[in-house]
Amino acid sequence: EEGRDKHGMLTISNELMGIYRKTGRKNEALDALKNSLRLVDELELNNNITAGTTYTNAATVYKAFSMPEQSLELFGKAKELYESLLDSSDPRLGGLYNNLGLTLVDLERYDEAVNYYNKAIEIMSKKESGELEVAITYLNLANLEEARLGAEKSEAIVDKYVEKAY
Repeated sequence: EEGRDKHGMLTISNELMGIYRKTGRKNEALDALKNSLRLVDELELNNNITAGTTYTNAATVYKAFSMPEQSLELFGKAKELYESLLDSSDPRLGGLYNNLGLTLVDLERYDEAVNYYNKAIEIMSKKESGELEVAITYLNLANLEEARLGAEKSEAIVDKYVEKAY
């Protein structure tokens, strides 16, 4: 702030969103989120990858604090930017699809979530050393089926996804 480096401030604010989210500090995370979005607007970065990353980070904050509607709006903005500016095999797109799927599960929009999880698997399976991210997505699919069908009815499907993840 003292150096009036707004780009640097945006970088720090993006990192603070993640730290506060991971440590469960909701108010601080939401403050950093608002600051980040304000800086994206001030710097007129709304149509580039930096904005997409900021929207993704902000959406994951909302997701972490059980605010899926707000999360979905920001994931939509990030998706629009990423799909227009990144190569279709870029792992950032895969990460976005996986996180978007998590939010859609919270909103009980299961079929849409499956679609995004499958897109994430397709991208991450082609990435060098992407096996762990593919495994995580299979576990997300298992959680989706349990949420959709209940523990007893989803047992066979969950077992299938856990085996794939393994």
